[in-house]
Amino acid sequence: MNQAPGLSHQALQEYLAPITDDLPVEDRQRLFTAWIRRTFHVDFTESSLNNQVYLSPVDNLFGTILFEFRSNLAQEHESAQLKLVERISGLKRSSPEAFFTGVATDGVHFRLYAPIYLEDGISIQSLHLVSEINLSEAQEATSIDLPYFWFELLLSGFFKQTTPVSPEMISFNLGVPSTCFRLIRLQLDKLFYAAKDVPAVKLRFEEWTRCLTLTYGPPVSAEQLF
Repeated sequence: MNQAPGLSHQALQEYLAPITDDLPVEDRQRLFTAWIRRTFHVDFTESSLNNQVYLSPVDNLFGTILFEFRSNLAQEHESAQLKLVERISGLKRSSPEAFFTGVATDGVHFRLYAPIYLEDGISIQSLHLVSEINLSEAQEATSIDLPYFWFELLLSGFFKQTTPVSPEMISFNLGVPSTCFRLIRLQLDKLFYAAKDVPAVKLRFEEWTRCLTLTYGPPVSAEQLF
């Protein structure tokens, strides 16, 4: 496949080498943002505040991305999630129409979260874990494709040029297990449950259930399929 010029096993190892257990959070942030710029040649607006990095593209599936850094994500993932909830809620109040996603990371392990909002559309009920990747495991793999696909999708709104696609990239980015599919599914679920009692929606749902019954026999759980 056609990869970003700076992405290779050697480049990944060079990035990970200085990230030791005692490396300060600020240095983890610095190494990560430098690696992203160097590897993917992206141009983004970055702002940092209290262990967080904000990346804001003009147009991106993930909207404004908040990276919450920790020294050890395995031990501090709960506090990272709480801080993401706090910061995303605050930003959502200031920009109700904006879209936000959060990434908890220690520079090696990355966990991508989508906020699930309450009815007011601002307060966060929970964070939904959409996808995650551990670069220390990726560097042991025979192929570097997985981390490339993961970050390519995450940073797609920042690329000046589109990377030539491959069947593997299409499947990873848009297939049923993909991050994109999961995010869209969350939005569709929200829309459906908000409108399920509308007569026109109820009628379509009943017709859909009837079609499933005719096709598969006994009624099946149809809401997720719908």
